[in-house]
Amino acid sequence: METLLLVVIVLLCLILLLLLGGMTYLLYQLYIQKKSHPEKSGLDNYSNKEKKSLEKLLQGDFVPLASQNCVDHPEIPAAGICCLSDEAYCELCLAKENDLKFARKYLGLVLDNTWEDILVVRNEGVGSKKLQEFYQSKKYLWQEFGTPVIAQKQFKINIENDKIEAYTMIKCRPEDKDQVKTSIKTIQLEG
Repeated sequence: METLLLVVIVLLCLILLLLLGGMTYLLYQLYIQKKSHPEKSGLDNYSNKEKKSLEKLLQGDFVPLASQNCVDHPEIPAAGICCLSDEAYCELCLAKENDLKFARKYLGLVLDNTWEDILVVRNEGVGSKKLQEFYQSKKYLWQEFGTPVIAQKQFKINIENDKIEAYTMIKCRPEDKDQVKTSIKTIQLEG
């Protein structure tokens, strides 16, 4: 009888050791998993595809704009500026059309309209102060009147001077042409 009791106690001790070992292993695995995949605040509301893109962004696969976050996703670093609104957006919110980045919410506006070239300005010829005034005017037209203006930077190689020259191409919809030209004349950008 004592032998049977001793065998039962030994078996119970072995079972207890196995349970403790299994629990220790599971806790270790959880620790390793949390350490390699830390929780990212605010990502629970996104689909798996969006989560993968966001994790890629948060791991540093792009250089975020200097301490700016997305207008629509404040917890995510911005990846670019919308050409229409001049606001910062994350990679999920940006679309690209003809080498220009737009917020996806404005993509319909871009694709559903025709865009006319209004003016091509040599940046060095007008100076940074005039260009800054133009960008402020562009932003004002957008915010106050909903008038979209696209300013696209372009570069040309001047072979004679062995120099790269920067230009700004200004585009707008035909129905906004007069308003935009008036704005350009007001700040004397055509110089």
